[in-house]
Amino acid sequence: MVIGRVELSSKVFINVNARFGALAEVKIGRKTQIGPNLTVDLASFGKVIIQDNVWICSGVRIFSTANIQKGSIVGSGAYVSGRVKAHTLAVGRPAKTKKHIKENEMFSVKKWKAPFVGEELEIMKTKMNLRYPLLSQEMFSNVLESRPFSATNLSLARLYLKTHYLCQKLDDESLSEGERKEIIDELFPIHGKGIVIGKNFFLDLIGTVVLGNDVTIGDNVSFGGVIRIGNGVQIGNNTCLFSSNHPLDYRQRYFGFHRGMGLSVPLVYPPISVKNKVKIGEGCCAAPGCLISSSLPNDSLVLADGKVIFAPILAGKKV
Repeated sequence: MVIGRVELSSKVFINVNARFGALAEVKIGRKTQIGPNLTVDLASFGKVIIQDNVWICSGVRIFSTANIQKGSIVGSGAYVSGRVKAHTLAVGRPAKTKKHIKENEMFSVKKWKAPFVGEELEIMKTKMNLRYPLLSQEMFSNVLESRPFSATNLSLARLYLKTHYLCQKLDDESLSEGERKEIIDELFPIHGKGIVIGKNFFLDLIGTVVLGNDVTIGDNVSFGGVIRIGNGVQIGNNTCLFSSNHPLDYRQRYFGFHRGMGLSVPLVYPPISVKNKVKIGEGCCAAPGCLISSSLPNDSLVLADGKVIFAPILAGKKV
């Protein structure tokens, strides 16, 4: 994490790889939740205000003079340079209001098809049952099959913590090749040969991602949720494939804090799929439920409907 001038209120949860520009003044309100790979104006002076009960999703970039008002949501990969109105969902580049959030509004639950092929789903369940017998198999089935589940389950919470610990161990330069392979085997119960993972890799939960053969993952990459990556895929630095989906209304989203961890309930993982031989550029972001079937230039955002938004970073300028 890189921190400039940041004022944090109480009960704020910030995920991995956050970058707050040294020239930006940032104020974050109470009970705000921030997803991985947040970037706040790295190049110019300016004040950013994030009010109470805001949820900022993965891969968001916030520019100078942004004002994100209470109870609002900024969707994955959005660019914010102005005002996001209270109790609204804003998406896109630049971020625009998509809808007003109703009181106690949950996420839209549809019947997502698990991206795993053949017997992969049953193999993953079996391997997880053998390695972690105390984990609720019904709950883990909900996770893999993109049905709502509670992240507050104690055995699942411990698995999250172990996952993050193993990711940190991957950066230990003293690891032997055998030790590194053991960690990759545990993080990914199903993976092919030729897996290369860069520095500061973050996986949210063991056993939810399948990797094909010859997959290369760059530095500062974050994975979360149910993901299937094909053969010969290259993933650039600072890319975020994160399919966590929380309720829209903050009153349903906020649960509480346990030993410093922010927990939300319920949760669902709409799957992300990446086809064979796809090259994903640096700084890309995938929204929950998307299919990436062709290569992406740097700084691309892929939406759930397959639409790709490309917008270069214009540091210090409005977008």
